[in-house]
Amino acid sequence: MARSCIDADETVLFFPTVGWREPSGWKLRVHGWIYEPVEYSRIRRAALWLTRRALRRRIGEAFNDALSRQRLAAFFADNERGERLRILCAGREFRLGRSRADGHFEGLIELTAAEADRFAETRDGARWIPFRAVDRPGDTRPFGGQVMLLDDTGVSIISDIDDTIKITGVLERRAMLRTTFCEAFASIPGMPELYRRLQARHHATFHYVSASPWQLYPFLTEGLAAAGFPAGTFHLRRLRFKGRLLLGALASASRIKRRHIHDLLVRFPNRRFVLVGDSGERDGVLYAALARHFPRQIEAIYIRDAGGRSRDWPGIFRGISAWRVFNSPADIH
Repeated sequence: MARSCIDADETVLFFPTVGWREPSGWKLRVHGWIYEPVEYSRIRRAALWLTRRALRRRIGEAFNDALSRQRLAAFFADNERGERLRILCAGREFRLGRSRADGHFEGLIELTAAEADRFAETRDGARWIPFRAVDRPGDTRPFGGQVMLLDDTGVSIISDIDDTIKITGVLERRAMLRTTFCEAFASIPGMPELYRRLQARHHATFHYVSASPWQLYPFLTEGLAAAGFPAGTFHLRRLRFKGRLLLGALASASRIKRRHIHDLLVRFPNRRFVLVGDSGERDGVLYAALARHFPRQIEAIYIRDAGGRSRDWPGIFRGISAWRVFNSPADIH
């Protein structure tokens, strides 16, 4: 077995991704992040302290010292560039691509249909293939991940996160900073039950799409699991510091979400998709454009009324039959 590239002061985080059928079996996309936590650098610790102080001034009495330190720390991690990880999956070892400047790495691996059937684990109505990183002798840290095996046909729920299933307050900057960095995860009442109902009734799989950065993935996935949402794949924004510039911070949320959703629609042309979003940003406009481009695949669109300026919903969805703006999850049958 080859020597692992993961040092004792480095951490690896894998994100849940999608695998698809090929004539020869299954192709699995692996995506992860390798970095050195902020506590190993005095300069980065100082930058974290300054940022937390600015956040405290911005949100005042609602500032939470412990939560803000925990969630902001990921933004100041030392990303490891040029590392090439190996993983163990289905009893075999695979080599992934080199990590980029932001520490993210990817790789495509292939399993036979027999291997996939043998090693797949079922959870929340979906089949998952587990894997783990090849580590150094004596390193007992569990750097593991999983890939969802998504069949060619079936129903997929593509869901926004902020103000669709999680209380964030995107329309008000101070509230968004508070809920993101200083408060426990709070779900929209009734949304976990709705998603569980959709999963059970339609054997649906879930794909959580958001313009939130990957640094918040641990917070989001733990919050969704604790609230009772079905497990699913995640599709977030890549964001990193370079000097004093937060690269990508001005990128359009709609553009980021559109790219992720478009990739799923193109990859699985025979699946049916339900899009769930909110009125706070531009989910309705984005989803309507996608429905016109992929009319055969998008079966329904649901937009949660999260406030914001009033919109001409009939105009936005002109020519699209299956759409609804709802106030309560109970409105969706």
